[in-house]
Amino acid sequence: MSKVKIVYFDARGLAEASRLILRYAKVDFEDVRVKHEDWPALKPKTKTGKIPYLEFDGHLIVESYAMHRFLARKYGLAGKDEYEQAVVDGIADVSKDFYSAVAPWMYAVMGFRPGNPVS
Repeated sequence: MSKVKIVYFDARGLAEASRLILRYAKVDFEDVRVKHEDWPALKPKTKTGKIPYLEFDGHLIVESYAMHRFLARKYGLAGKDEYEQAVVDGIADVSKDFYSAVAPWMYAVMGFRPGNPVS
């Protein structure tokens, strides 16, 4: 059996699609939830200085969409032919665009970055 671990903040955010894929595939995994106050100490110990990351059978996969694509292919959710794969890629790209558009507002609302969350 594979040893699987996802490391991310105690939030849905960028790791949630990978968590959902693993749950859908009924794969047991370690879901490490990092508290924001613990992040400064963990950050220099990560390969890229960012989370989420996925440990899968001794391999390290960084970047959320690389994790999602890997797991989707592994568990048969990436499309059965190149056309379905393109549709799945398009959905992922729309999701990425949405995150990029709302992230500045969201981080301002949470108090992590300066900004006016009301505008």
